[in-house]
Amino acid sequence: MKKIIAGLIVLALMVFAGCATLKKKKAGQAPVEHESSTVRFTGYKTMVKVRASPAEVEQYVLELDPFTVDSANYNLKMHSPKKMEKPGDSAEIKAEVLKIPLSGKFILAHQKPGEELWFIAQLPQSIMGVVRLNLKETEAGTIMSVKIELQDLNPLFSQFFEAVNVQELMAKMIERGVARGQAHFDPSVTAGQLLEKGIRGEFYDTFYQGHKVSVWINASQKRVDDYLTDPKNWETYKQKYGLELTHCLLSHNPGPCPTRVRLFGIEYPIDSFPAGSRPGDLMSAYWVQKLIFCRIEIHTAAEQGGTRMSLKYLTDMPAGISEEGGNIIMSFLQVPQYVEQILSNVKKEVEGAG
Repeated sequence: MKKIIAGLIVLALMVFAGCATLKKKKAGQAPVEHESSTVRFTGYKTMVKVRASPAEVEQYVLELDPFTVDSANYNLKMHSPKKMEKPGDSAEIKAEVLKIPLSGKFILAHQKPGEELWFIAQLPQSIMGVVRLNLKETEAGTIMSVKIELQDLNPLFSQFFEAVNVQELMAKMIERGVARGQAHFDPSVTAGQLLEKGIRGEFYDTFYQGHKVSVWINASQKRVDDYLTDPKNWETYKQKYGLELTHCLLSHNPGPCPTRVRLFGIEYPIDSFPAGSRPGDLMSAYWVQKLIFCRIEIHTAAEQGGTRMSLKYLTDMPAGISEEGGNIIMSFLQVPQYVEQILSNVKKEVEGAG
């Protein structure tokens, strides 16, 4: 069964990559424009033994001490007004690399006590980072694996990119934090002794799927924004499409804001976390399902006497080939066309109401 699923997924991905790498519909063909791309993330992963129970390691990580780094060329500090205990709790990121200041937000997005911790790093210019920790109990303590994936820096960060070896920086910061944690639970060694071995993990590249679906609407931006934020309209879309966006996109609660999305007869529970919104311009959120991360954004902007409405989303794909993972991948391959139809209907309804 798994081989059949894997074969179907590979075939679908090949077709998808061939026909949707960059697709932009002309105005004469359809009112909706759609661009698809792959977005490169740089990854680093390491695995170590810790002389403590999974519960003790988890508690230590949630105190954020492993994420504190202080050296001659770079430093990192996490500040949270309260202790991290559950998904939705967050900390402010304060960093300085070669005297270049950086700030952002660090969100606990998924927790399976004693087994898994997932974090989202929200960085400037919409750059996203993902940190996954997996814990496995053994007789000697815990096997801890750490994976970090950082979206490739955009042109606005070119100065930073040129000044810093991002891969080396990622590795050093992770290894310092991991070594400090090992030494915390094992007085027989120091973090310095562990770091003498150099980089213990390995780098890898991964690619997230990025989509932008947009439509020009012959209506003012205010009218479009009023439509998007009207609960009555979105209740109708929830019933019609099984796609709930507004409630959790507009929520300023730290989360998780529970929602469900129905894709082709299958319902997926999703936890939503705010990713920053600007009234009359942007609604955005991070969506976390037990197998995937997704950043979703809705933009509106005045254009040629009307309004350009865009829905952008960036998502990873399940790493393991399972029946459930296969179902999600096959559903997500059809989402762009699904979103195109919804935006086309939004255009018709807003223009028809004018």
